Amino acid sequence: MVFCSLPRVLGVVVPLLGLGFLPAFAADPPSAPPVHIVSLKTSSMPLDEVLGKLSMESSIPVRAAAEVGMPAISLNLEKVPFWKALDTIATQADARPYLYSRDGKIVLQKGKRDSGQPISYSGPFRVALQRISAVHNFETGTRDMTALVQVAWEPSLLPLYIQTRATQVEIHDGKDRPVEPAQQGSVLVSTTGRMAISLDLPLPSLPRSEAKLALLKGQFLVRAPSKMLTFTLGNVEKLSQGTFPVVLREEGTNCQVNSIMLRNKRWTIDVTYTLPPGGPTFESYESWIGNSQMYLLNQKTRRTVMATASELEDSSSRRAHIRYHFEDTGNERRGNPGDWTVFYHAPAAITEWPVPFRFTEIPLP
Repeated sequence: MVFCSLPRVLGVVVPLLGLGFLPAFAADPPSAPPVHIVSLKTSSMPLDEVLGKLSMESSIPVRAAAEVGMPAISLNLEKVPFWKALDTIATQADARPYLYSRDGKIVLQKGKRDSGQPISYSGPFRVALQRISAVHNFETGTRDMTALVQVAWEPSLLPLYIQTRATQVEIHDGKDRPVEPAQQGSVLVSTTGRMAISLDLPLPSLPRSEAKLALLKGQFLVRAPSKMLTFTLGNVEKLSQGTFPVVLREEGTNCQVNSIMLRNKRWTIDVTYTLPPGGPTFESYESWIGNSQMYLLNQKTRRTVMATASELEDSSSRRAHIRYHFEDTGNERRGNPGDWTVFYHAPAAITEWPVPFRFTEIPLP
């Protein structure tokens, strides 16, 4: 390998077509997270056809578990967020969305959701109050309560972290009088590879005679890519025979290929990726590179191969140095490196978005 102090500078970024695992975003960083809006009008249509239409309009795969059956669904939805459309369909099917399937898809499972469950929709987010637990304090005559709140997002959003402490919390008792919120610590929790997460929200101690909350509102903060960029790094063989580093620039980001090592059964590609100035600060143990992907595309067969492993060498709030490995597995062989083009899918910037929620008339245990 020959290293040169003068990098080759490229500016090739292409959209990834035909690969469902990589989402598409608008050209400019959005001021608000992208949201899928759908319109569905059906009359006694079988559930599988309705879900097919929903998936087609939203580009979000949804399936029903076998035990749900094929109930007839009638809808008259005009320009509603994806999550609201899904909940409407689930209610008619006597089912509930399950957001933790192994294949990463949303699954409707048998079991009717309580019609009174508080749910709040905000752009690509769905915030649902799952339960309130109470501990009776007989000495003080009060209850110590905790709400379990599920925050879900559209799969294409790819959030990295969420703050566990809700901010701007406002609580009113059953007579609509403001109540001081309970104190709560906060940490950043990784959301990489997830579609939803459940968080504890401490509630203030209230008299045991209090039957409900008139209002519970606040917001969680989510860190996510503003959008994703796909860099065409080039033909593997030609890259390995050239000089390094190779630098690609787009929208203020730098994608630098430091080296390529081609062994018999393993190829290793070493890159440094730099975000534009700004964005939130990350601690040394936090990474914003978790949703980035490197993959190969065979120009003859159109076969796609994802990196089998990666090593994060070091990172800061704007810069990450990573090694990606492609290793033959089983009967799968990559063969000639000249047949493959390597692509890199990484964030254009990291943004912090608020996820507001508002629940009213909440019965207390």
